[in-house]
This record gives sequence, structure tokens and C-alpha cells, in this order.
Amino acid sequence: MGEMSTVATTTPSQPVQQAHHDADASWPHTPAEATAARLERFYLVRAQLMLGMVDAYPSSSRRWSEGLITAADSYGLAMLLHRIGWSYPVVADCLAQQLWLDLDNDAAVGSLVAEWLTERGLDPEAIRATGERVAREHRPRAEVAVLRKAVEAVQELCDSVEDAGRPVPDVVDAQWLLEVMASAAEAGNPVQVQPVAVAAPPDEDPWAAAAAQHGAEQSPEVSA
Repeated sequence: MGEMSTVATTTPSQPVQQAHHDADASWPHTPAEATAARLERFYLVRAQLMLGMVDAYPSSSRRWSEGLITAADSYGLAMLLHRIGWSYPVVADCLAQQLWLDLDNDAAVGSLVAEWLTERGLDPEAIRATGERVAREHRPRAEVAVLRKAVEAVQELCDSVEDAGRPVPDVVDAQWLLEVMASAAEAGNPVQVQPVAVAAPPDEDPWAAAAAQHGAEQSPEVSA
């Protein structure tokens, strides 16, 4: 996809960025609030935010690619709602409300996606399995290392608490850990938290790897 033309949600004298401040661009809480204009604002703001965020990543990185895909998806939804609403505002509002209802029901989304893929001659289970496999293969090993270090640190803290004669709850939550650390600091024995070195995630693009196996090699590109 080339450069995106601005999809106006206000009159020419009121630019889109002004609408971000003056109009509600949050996700609706109820179906009644899910008008085409409301969802259009939400998706336009999200697209613009993602276009800004991808500037922080190199163009060869996975996060850059995923950010642009999210921006393109958001733009596409906003554009459709805007174009349909221009000629058929009632239809656009009905579509927006149905979209809200579908997204509010995770099971319905999965079921409809699988149904529509099957109707179009595509195997939903094979595609989903590919996505799961690629995600596992590309999950940064650093995440596992960080989790292991965190578990070890919590275990050491619990052991020290037990050695001091204090009870340890069956379920250790963040609030309890903070209270223990605060008590230790007050007693002059602050808990030393060692930083964990995290390796940078690889610059591979799992979306491209998965999509290539199902005929969707060309992921959408948006000029930031």
C-alpha cells in the first residue's frame, strides 16, 4: 500500500488532530455507543499512534512490520466506515454496531473467521496451526530467561521470609512482595533486586513466515 490519503472525520476547518481532543475516540462501552463515527475516530487514532510508534524501530525489525500491519488494518476499517457512512450512514452505523458485538465475543470472532475461510476454500485449522507454530518458534528466548530469573528471585525471597520466622501465604502476589520488601527496608535490610540482562529479540518477521505458507506473502505496507 502506498501513501495513505487523510480520511477526514471533521470539516476541513477542523483537522483530524483536533478531533482527537474534542471528540470521543475511545472504544465504546456499549453497542448503542458504537456508531460509525465513533469507531472511525478510534481506528484513525490507533492508526496514527502506530505510525508514530514504528518510527522507534528499524524497518527490518519484526515490531516495525507488525506496527505497520496494525496501522494498515486500523486505516482500512476507518476508511470503510467513512466511505460507507458518506453515502449510507444508517448502514454504516449498523455495521459498526455489529462489529462491536462481534469483537465483544471472542468465540464468535473465531467461529466466523473459521466459517468464512471454509466457505472460501481455505483450511482454518491449518492456518491457525501455522500461526501457533511460528509464534512459538519466534518467541524470544530472553522472555523465558527473564521469567525463570523472576521465579528464582521470588523463591529466594520467600525462603528468607520463612527463615526469619514469618509465614508465607499460599498465593504470593505483588502486594505481599512489596510489603515484605518495604518491611525489610525499614529494618535496614533492603532487598537487592538484581537487573536481568535481556537479549534483544530477533529481527525476524513471524507474520511473513506464517503468511507465506498460505498464499498471503505480501503483507500490507504503509508509508509512514
